[in-house]
Amino acid sequence: MAVLYFLQDENEYLWMYFDRLNNFIAQHCYCLGKQKILNVINEGLNGETRTFLQYFMFLSKTIDEALGWLNWVARDTYEFENIMYASGMFFS
Repeated sequence: MAVLYFLQDENEYLWMYFDRLNNFIAQHCYCLGKQKILNVINEGLNGETRTFLQYFMFLSKTIDEALGWLNWVARDTYEFENIMYASGMFFS
C-alpha cells in the first residue's frame, strides 16, 4: 500500500502527472524508496494511463526498469506534445 495518495487527473497526460509527482516529492522532502514511488504511481493513475501501462507490462518490469521506462515515456510524450503544439498540429 502506498504511503501517500497522489492521483492523476482524468485528462492529465502521464508526463504532467509524473512531473507534478516529482515536484511534490522534492518540495515536501519525502524520502521514498523506488518501490514506494512505484506504488504511489500505480495507485494514483487514471484508468486510461493504467490501461496503457498494463499493455506494456509495466508491473512485470524490475523497479529500475519501470522507473527508467516511466522517465522515458514522460520525456518522450512531453517532447511529442511540444513539437505538435509548435507546428500548429496540436488541438486541445
